[in-house]
Amino acid sequence: MPFADTPLPRAALLALAVVVAAGCGSSSPTHTCTLVGTMPGVGVRVTGTAATGAAEVQARACQQGSCQDVTVRLMPSRGTSSSGCDGDMCSAVTTPLPERNGFIDLTGLTTAPVRLSLTVRDAAGGTITAGEITVTPGGTYPNGPNCGVGSPQAQVLVADGGITAA
Repeated sequence: MPFADTPLPRAALLALAVVVAAGCGSSSPTHTCTLVGTMPGVGVRVTGTAATGAAEVQARACQQGSCQDVTVRLMPSRGTSSSGCDGDMCSAVTTPLPERNGFIDLTGLTTAPVRLSLTVRDAAGGTITAGEITVTPGGTYPNGPNCGVGSPQAQVLVADGGITAA
């Protein structure tokens, strides 16, 4: 390097090394933040008789004077159950649940209240149930609270008794 012997570049290189080394430190040495993020939107879970035959949710989401219309395909829900243990080793299997779920992707969603008009439809387009609810999305923390907030989300439950915040 032609400038390595001059005092100014050595000082600049030393300062750069100190800044880089300081940036490598963390306030939580046991927790690493990743680039995992979250989508802004509302999770929908449909249970009870409303889940029987439910194929999609049509949603109108209005927040701060702006509305979005979204149709979401509902997917079968799955849970886990134990398949037993053998000594120190245990295993689990996924099992179907009598419910369906989906996610309403809402670009630009904030943590302000959002008014949802939801219609659950069967595969032929017939209405199974419909209703409205106002929910307030909250920040998500996909890497834990020490890594900063992700996109806002809310959850709703559509059941035989109506629509509630979950």
